[in-house]
Amino acid sequence: MTHLRLFWPDGARQQRQFTLSEAFEREVLPRRPFWDSKTLAEYCSTLNLWAQITRDPPITEIDEKVIAYFAAELLRRPGKRPGTTLSRNTVRKHLRQLKSILRLLGPKTTRGIGLLREIPVIEAPRPAQRPVTTFSRDQVRSLVEGASFFQTPLTHPIPSGVWWRALIIVLYNTAWRIGTALSVRWEWVDGDWINVPPEATKRGDIGRRYYLNSPARRAVDGIRRAAGPIFPWAGAMISLQRWRRRIAARVGLPTNELYGFHCLRRTALSAIAAINPLVARIVAGHAIHD
Repeated sequence: MTHLRLFWPDGARQQRQFTLSEAFEREVLPRRPFWDSKTLAEYCSTLNLWAQITRDPPITEIDEKVIAYFAAELLRRPGKRPGTTLSRNTVRKHLRQLKSILRLLGPKTTRGIGLLREIPVIEAPRPAQRPVTTFSRDQVRSLVEGASFFQTPLTHPIPSGVWWRALIIVLYNTAWRIGTALSVRWEWVDGDWINVPPEATKRGDIGRRYYLNSPARRAVDGIRRAAGPIFPWAGAMISLQRWRRRIAARVGLPTNELYGFHCLRRTALSAIAAINPLVARIVAGHAIHD
């Protein structure tokens, strides 16, 4: 994998167990033929830093302490400008990518390949303070309409235009996180309800039962299959975000992270909160642990 320019510590290839870099090269990449060069470069950037900081231990030795050390060292690394360190948001990006790699290696119940029994907890530093953004209804409608202009094999067997339209409609009408949307399966559908187990929700959440209103039901009916993920995606989260930005740019909307998938969630929750704040907290899952 020299074309990816990964950093290999001395003797890493001689270890009996896969290191994270080895597992990524030998087990993950062959299963992800649709990843593009930009996606690979992003993941390899994180893996290079991981190897330099942690010396790339076997994956069975990766735990919360190793990850916490990695995060702490990232915060101390020099930034692009002299006298600065990596921004908190850059560190969060690398930790997100590390989590994605670990999930790919994790239990099959979380769409992994089974090399790891469980995913260690990854505590990311708080992001830099950013303004809270929401979409207008017209902007949501523009996203739905713009989704049909792009074609990609990453949504196989569902046509990409239909897939993207359904995803945006469902995210807006359920206030799901994007991770939940990509995890839900047809086997969990019970009439107008979807029973989502804890492993498909944000860590710490209990299983949830979500109601699909009429727009959401019509959207998923258009991509209905017998089993498997409702929203199959053969690429990485990085490429999913890249396609989201292309759709936004096509319809003249901002493409930065302030107007990403989570903005759809905030938009839905804000609309609900305007009617009943308590219901908004329940839908968001913020009232479950009170």
